[in-house]
Amino acid sequence: MPQWFKDNFDKFISTTALQYYRAQELIVRASHALKKDKNEFICLLRKYSSAPKYTKVSAKADEFVYELMKKAKSISIP
Repeated sequence: MPQWFKDNFDKFISTTALQYYRAQELIVRASHALKKDKNEFICLLRKYSSAPKYTKVSAKADEFVYELMKKAKSISIP
């Protein structure tokens, strides 16, 4: 796990009565950590998540969608 997330673990994780940890990717992405560390941490979360496999999106897909949206925003459609 990247050091920044080890140092700030309690800001991103909350425990439930079932002893699961819940992490929100949106909060991780908005953090001040390095982009490389954010992506590594999110990949680890997805790898060990108990959520169904098909509800997860890869970091590569995230980047692709972000770049696509950025390009689409810059194109003016008459």
